[in-house]
Amino acid sequence: MALGAVTAYAPRENYAVNILIVSAIFTAINLPCVSLWTGFGVGLRRFLDRPAVLRGFNILMALLLVASLIPLALELLRG
Repeated sequence: MALGAVTAYAPRENYAVNILIVSAIFTAINLPCVSLWTGFGVGLRRFLDRPAVLRGFNILMALLLVASLIPLALELLRG
């Protein structure tokens, strides 16, 4: 992701400076996101310790994954 951000958003003039700027922006956005992701993961782990709850969660996530494909399937069928 970082490589893509640098190649897409860092102009060629003053390339080293622009890489530092893009990297700093990337870090400023990424650090809070990863921290939240980790925090929710820790909280979810406590909730999913019970096998029955984990199984229900896995089934729900599988159904949501399949449901997320429905718009794509409908689009492919239309055109």
